[in-house]
Amino acid sequence: LSLHDALPIYGGGGGGASASGNYSDYIVFKYIDGTAKYGVINGLKGSIISYATADLAFAAANIGTCHIYVRSGIYTLGNNLNLLSNTWFQGDGKYTMISTQGGYIGGVDRDNLHISDLTIMGKDGMWLNANTRNCSGYLIENIEMTHAGGGPAGTDAGFEVWTKDGFETSDVKFINCKALGCYAHGFY
Repeated sequence: LSLHDALPIYGGGGGGASASGNYSDYIVFKYIDGTAKYGVINGLKGSIISYATADLAFAAANIGTCHIYVRSGIYTLGNNLNLLSNTWFQGDGKYTMISTQGGYIGGVDRDNLHISDLTIMGKDGMWLNANTRNCSGYLIENIEMTHAGGGPAGTDAGFEVWTKDGFETSDVKFINCKALGCYAHGFY
């Protein structure tokens, strides 16, 4: 797999699109040839590193202030994927599926998260929480959430925005998102 095989690439250098055509900061993919389970391409350096689990691959790419592009495939989380501030986590549409069997995807005490173009299925869904400070700037778009809630992390909903007393969560946008067959609530 080369960098050019990982297209489409949407920019680079800090999480935004680039007119210069630079590569994404990180591209996470699932091997199909049996050599390893998951890989991460560092689009800025051109290197490819293999990982045994989706959790390890996502952790390697989750450095904050970056664009993480996730190619088509099914990725199962065994732990929470707490994205760092200023991150765009983008799938390849409905064919990029994140199974949240052992943890949520989202951000706790984070700012400026853009999560898009995914199907999320499983118990823990998505958390956007202000737990120890004020948080703002969540753009969630083109996400289909199925059968979420009631998982180990304690979520009751597919999409959960929660703020602890004394703190604020602001500037939260959901665009073209669906919650289907969720435990207690689709959006909470």
